Amino acid sequence: MDNRKTQSPLGDFGFAFVGSYLNQCARVEAWTIDMLTVHEDKTSKSKVPPLFGQKLKAVKELAESHPEIFSKPSRVVDLMQKFEKPAKLRSNLAHSITHKTSNDAGSFYLFENTGTAERFWFTEEDMKLALSDLKKIVKEIADQKLKPTPPPSPPRPKQGAVSGP
Repeated sequence: MDNRKTQSPLGDFGFAFVGSYLNQCARVEAWTIDMLTVHEDKTSKSKVPPLFGQKLKAVKELAESHPEIFSKPSRVVDLMQKFEKPAKLRSNLAHSITHKTSNDAGSFYLFENTGTAERFWFTEEDMKLALSDLKKIVKEIADQKLKPTPPPSPPRPKQGAVSGP
């Protein structure tokens, strides 16, 4: 007899996890759009790329090719590389159907990617840890700033000009 039970995931922690994970990734996507829009003239593409992974790659390339515009360009490069794994999980979660399942070992959440045959699972503790780790890297990314642009210098008086009456 199969001891596995599949339950309806409606209103369950699995859906809350997916929503929170996607929301955190959306914050990073908004940050990449801001970075690329401000310096669109310096990117190799004329428009902000449409796909999330392409945006991450474009910001990384921007930090490598124009380090002078970021306060910490090497950190931006590192963070964009570090975020590739969460971005992949984001894609899988966004295209997955979630099932809460339990067996003799306990309960877990099974994610079936509808576009592929890929299946993966998390326990509730796994999801809490993944979300906690994601929030840390999202904060680090959000803290990365562009160097402030210096204010324009005041105009210099023309040589030979007479000042005053």
